[in-house]
Amino acid sequence: MAGPTSNLPTISSAERAVTVLIVSHHEEDHDRLAGIFRKTNWKLYSARNCTEASGILRTTPIAVVLSDCELPDGDWKVMLQVAGAVPTEPLVVVASSKVDSRLCAEALNLGAYDVLAKPFDQAEVTRILSLAWLHWRDLQVRARRQSTRERQSDYPRRFSATA
Repeated sequence: MAGPTSNLPTISSAERAVTVLIVSHHEEDHDRLAGIFRKTNWKLYSARNCTEASGILRTTPIAVVLSDCELPDGDWKVMLQVAGAVPTEPLVVVASSKVDSRLCAEALNLGAYDVLAKPFDQAEVTRILSLAWLHWRDLQVRARRQSTRERQSDYPRRFSATA
């Protein structure tokens, strides 16, 4: 007999721990964020540009990307495209020292999860990235459940006798 947890979806490593990719060419951003999360179990990855970030995203399950607004080889819009092209589809949070209503509206309308102002405030960074991770994790679980339901509903059609 199956145990009570046998119907629960499998949880990937990215769903167990908060995984964040920081994409910024500003060393102080990496230092500040590393300091904020130093005493947590969060797994932080760092990239200085879109190309580095793309390489990390192709090889590492990442839940949340925190992208600087402007990068040496692109911008946050490029990071949205890069993130959308990997299987884990991480959520993107945009960071800028010039946050205004235009940037917020554009980022949210194009698919970013949220916008963070720089310099980073520890409480706000922790809150936004935690919520982004929880939302990403919920999306992963829902997608897996939907996939399981589709496979189960397809079972009779694939294996029924047609002779």
